[in-house]
Amino acid sequence: MDPSELDAEVFAQMCASAQEEHAAGDLNDAVRLYDKALALWHGDAYSGVPGPFADMERARLLEVKLRTSELRAEAMLALGHHGAVVANLVALTSVHPLREKLRALLMLTLYRCGRQADALRVFRETRALLVRELGIEPGPELRYLNDRILANDVTLNMVTQPRSHPWHPAGAVSPRPVPAQLPQAIRGFVGRTQEVAALRRSLARDDVLARGEPPAVAIIHGIAGAGKTALAVHVAHSVARDYPDGQLFIDLHGFDPACAPVSAFDALGYMLRSLGVTARSMPSDLDDRVATYRSLLSGRRVLLVLDNAANADQVRPLLPGTSSCQVIVTSRNQLTGLSVREGARCIQLSLFSPDDSLRLMSAMLGPERVAEELAASRELAHLCGHLPLAVRIAAEPLAGDRRMAVMRVVQGLRDERRRLDLLAVEGDDSATLRTVFSCSYQAMPAEAARVFRMLGRHADVGIHPDKTALLCGIPVAEALRALRILSNAHLLEQHHEHSYHLHELLRLYARECAEASEPGAGVLAGTFPYGLVSADN
Repeated sequence: MDPSELDAEVFAQMCASAQEEHAAGDLNDAVRLYDKALALWHGDAYSGVPGPFADMERARLLEVKLRTSELRAEAMLALGHHGAVVANLVALTSVHPLREKLRALLMLTLYRCGRQADALRVFRETRALLVRELGIEPGPELRYLNDRILANDVTLNMVTQPRSHPWHPAGAVSPRPVPAQLPQAIRGFVGRTQEVAALRRSLARDDVLARGEPPAVAIIHGIAGAGKTALAVHVAHSVARDYPDGQLFIDLHGFDPACAPVSAFDALGYMLRSLGVTARSMPSDLDDRVATYRSLLSGRRVLLVLDNAANADQVRPLLPGTSSCQVIVTSRNQLTGLSVREGARCIQLSLFSPDDSLRLMSAMLGPERVAEELAASRELAHLCGHLPLAVRIAAEPLAGDRRMAVMRVVQGLRDERRRLDLLAVEGDDSATLRTVFSCSYQAMPAEAARVFRMLGRHADVGIHPDKTALLCGIPVAEALRALRILSNAHLLEQHHEHSYHLHELLRLYARECAEASEPGAGVLAGTFPYGLVSADN
């Protein structure tokens, strides 16, 4: 047969000519050729013909037909004829409900016709269908379009250039990037079995797309140097595969000697850039940034790690509004406000047990070396107060020099006056214990900071409001308030309702602060008498 006598060949030639006109910008001619090509179809290709060849050709020709229908709809939308394609797209999506491109074109068409609610309903129906039938989420282009319709983005009404995606306005990025920002997991991570399990439970949810459910938020809080970031990153890496739309990480610098805390406005700017928002499209108002941020995350499976937060107000605008996202927050403060208002689950990170301290040293030095110098290793961990960061710092010189005896480091740490000097890494303030403590101390209100200094001057283990009031010469109620502030920042650890404990390394630091603030002040040994009115007298 002559090719001009075979409708499949004529159809293919007309489609090729239409796409050339489309690419050249001759949209009216392109639509005319698309219509002529589609008019050649009458029923299904190879109808009633059995066999694998017919099946293959039937599938191939159907794909070409559907692609031609999509290109025609794009050209019609680019010409502004959205009202003329609604019926056709509704018919096509009803026959081919799993074809996301048709669904996206229908959503955009409905939106341009002023039917925003109908457009959003199409997305919800599509997502439910894909999850039910295939167990997958809608693709990035469909989710992007849904976000823009949710935000009532008027730029979706703009006529786009030929061959561009009609739902992507100028300046937007498509497809949206999938951020993978988790820092490297710490080597030699040991212990924390219960905390890891609790954190994973707090993030788990049977129905991550349950309507009306807020995102799961877990707060890891504890004393400086306890390994909050290490735990968050360790767990985040272990569950990263459950978040195919990305993992976002930001250091909020809530307790950083080198810079001020990151504002929610700046943090949102960073997050939005990570999600593909360009500088040209970046909202200039905090509320607009929050709205855009939450719209972009709507329906996406994203894990957010908000590290080193100062307070709840810094974190709250960064929380997504969708149950498909989960959040891990780390802070030296308890962030009780997030628990009360947002239902966040708190995980307090305590000190290592003696056995976990030895496991950490074994991971750094090797189990044989620790076993050979077991007594010295136990004492080193004890002098570090079983604080993970302190143990790491103390063991690091030993890891670098296998000839060095563990007892040599222990002998240096036995001197209280030199202990904080030795628990430092030259040139790295983030790994220097004195600097790490100072960030928490500097954030304290004046009266709480004074109470902290005074507590460093007395060696009693038990700390109570009445004794603290006598020591500092202040009312009991004021002493209790200061103790609660210090406890919330984990500069003190609360054992019972009105009983507190000062970690040994923090006591050494508090004593240094007291001596710097009040030169010549001595250290009060033992339990001070109830008759003492003020430690300054």
